[in-house]
Amino acid sequence: TILYDIVPGIQFRGGYARGFRAPQAFNEDMHVASIGGEQVFVLIGENLKTEHSDAYTGSFNFTKNFGRTQTSLLVEGFMTQLHNPFTTVMTNESTEVVIQEMRNGEGAKVYGTNIELSIAPSSRFSVQAGGTIQRSLYNKSQLLFEGESESDNIWSKRFTRTPNVYGYLNTNYEPIKPLSIDLTGVYTGKMLVPHVMQDDSYVLKNVRDFAELNLRLGYTVQTKKEFSIEFFGGIQNMFNAYQKDFD
Repeated sequence: TILYDIVPGIQFRGGYARGFRAPQAFNEDMHVASIGGEQVFVLIGENLKTEHSDAYTGSFNFTKNFGRTQTSLLVEGFMTQLHNPFTTVMTNESTEVVIQEMRNGEGAKVYGTNIELSIAPSSRFSVQAGGTIQRSLYNKSQLLFEGESESDNIWSKRFTRTPNVYGYLNTNYEPIKPLSIDLTGVYTGKMLVPHVMQDDSYVLKNVRDFAELNLRLGYTVQTKKEFSIEFFGGIQNMFNAYQKDFD
């Protein structure tokens, strides 16, 4: 990593990282596949190779005070190249169980930009928000479902369950010293999601976006100089937002 102060209040950061993931069968896709109660078997593909990644980042950070108001703006660009990425291929070999095979893809890249803004007019009120726009693509179309014949196979160059746009919101307000009010949220954009039908057929769907908002109220009681108790409560996902396109 490199950090350089261009002028007071403006910083540049650059970084490079290389990582790897050893061959494995278990990942989060198993949790999704087993929700319906089916038996799920994940097989390690023949000659499964280690997955490598090369990640590059560059960002500018602007900080400035306007009177008592503190502000910070981060603009970042990133790109990650994946070599031999792990891909999960569902096969149609059995109607009684779900069989998934972990294989190596042809290579992939994830790139985009990230923007974060923080504003604190006073010590009692602060707002932080951020958003990301990205693309996640395989170098070549990747096999996702292996049917009984070649015509039944399903391919995709896009990553599944990976939105191109997403973001977050964190706000904190203390109207009086012991009382704290937090409003937080997460935005999940449109994405490509595999849908396994009840007849074991496999389709890809472009699902809608949704935003989750949470509210938390806390009250702190100072019992001693160095000891306090906080009582809190709130509502998670107050508008009941979730991806509704499922069986």
